[in-house]
Amino acid sequence: MNWNARTPVEKWEGVQVTGGRVTELNLRKRRLTGIISPSLGQLSALESLVLDNNYLHGSIPPTIGNLSFLKDLWLKHNQLTGVIPEELGGLKNLERFTAINNCLTGNIPDSIGNLSNLQELWLGNNQLTGEIPKSLGKLFNLRELWLRNNRLTGSIPEEVMQLPNLQRLVIDKNEIDDHQGKGSPKSDKPLRRAPKSEEAQAEGSPAPAGRKPRKTSGKYKKEYSRKWKSGDAEATEFFVYILKLDGNIFYAGQTRELRERLMEHRDGDTSSTAGRNPKLVWFTKVSSRDEATTIESDLKRLCDQNPREVRRKVRHFQDLVEELDFS
Repeated sequence: MNWNARTPVEKWEGVQVTGGRVTELNLRKRRLTGIISPSLGQLSALESLVLDNNYLHGSIPPTIGNLSFLKDLWLKHNQLTGVIPEELGGLKNLERFTAINNCLTGNIPDSIGNLSNLQELWLGNNQLTGEIPKSLGKLFNLRELWLRNNRLTGSIPEEVMQLPNLQRLVIDKNEIDDHQGKGSPKSDKPLRRAPKSEEAQAEGSPAPAGRKPRKTSGKYKKEYSRKWKSGDAEATEFFVYILKLDGNIFYAGQTRELRERLMEHRDGDTSSTAGRNPKLVWFTKVSSRDEATTIESDLKRLCDQNPREVRRKVRHFQDLVEELDFS
């Protein structure tokens, strides 16, 4: 990186300066190590702090709570430990907060319920404990709440289930009694757009080692299936994609939710690609499930019978895909 005294700050890589103030710090995938410096809390005009996909460890500094203009806080895919600071509840303008794939512990702080502008809260794949705080029921702008694969207990608070704009609530791989939540979010969209791997978990497949199987009831499973199918019927876009695996092997798939599906591949939640270092090399968008299934079948046949042809085809797309972020 070109951070040095001879280069003006506004030309530093990953730094955006507006009106003489640093407003954005984007250091995604920079192989950063060490801790998150508490001095970042002095960047009082900062609107976006993106530190994901690095090797940062230590705790989230409470001084981040001083960034009153912050809208985006991206800390996912690091090695952060400790608790989520109560001070983050002071980020009144925060719209997106993701810290998935870390080693965070402790409870989800009640103060998160003060983030009145929050639209997305992603805290999955950590070691969070305790119950989902009722204060999250004050997040009236919340659209996505992703808490899967923690150690949360209890039931889903009624206040959360009734959030008017909530479209996706993902809480599997916890010790939560899903069926105790009464009703569903007030939305005509499905509560939980889950891929098949998550459907299998909901149907009672073995939970990961060290975790109790989720409790489900027949009524819950029936309602869950109805919401899933109705979401497919109303959807107007689907994605077909190709992944490159270790050993120069290609994998073709299709999904309605590309970002979430690619996260599952990367996190090892899909048995066909787990442990094989999957990388996206191509995707396309179509308008129906039938069309996506047809293309997927053709690509799977090509991947099995003529992988050299796949390599030739996807070579033209690699530069484009590497610029996209589906993490």
